[in-house]
Amino acid sequence: MQVIFEAEAFDLYTITVDIYYITAVNQTIVIGLFEGGRAAKGMEVDVVADHISLTMRVSVIEAPRIPTAEEISDAIWARWQSALDDFKAENRVLTDRMGETMAVVGGLAVIAFVVCMVSVIAVFRMNRKVAELSEWGIRHEHEHRKGGG
Repeated sequence: MQVIFEAEAFDLYTITVDIYYITAVNQTIVIGLFEGGRAAKGMEVDVVADHISLTMRVSVIEAPRIPTAEEISDAIWARWQSALDDFKAENRVLTDRMGETMAVVGGLAVIAFVVCMVSVIAVFRMNRKVAELSEWGIRHEHEHRKGGG
């Protein structure tokens, strides 16, 4: 006797096979699993009984396959493209940050220039005032000497 179960879809199946004999029989049951028409696994069970009940859970999944050279090259290309896109995005962020930094440094340079110019003008004005005061003092001292001496 032979029982065959063929699955068409990927799924989980529960299969129960009940065999009844008129009298007890001594036999070996061979259970074979085939994948794609070729034997994958086998198992033998010795039985002495007038009733045999086998319950099996069968999980049917897609068979693994070796990818083609084109699929491998496409996957490698996609990975490199993704890495390149990430690299470009990081460079864009760094460039933006560098631009912001340059704007801040430029602003600080303008402020420093203005402060320096104000300081130079203030120093020149103070020197001019000192010179005027010195000249006034010299004139005053000179007039004081003329008038008093």
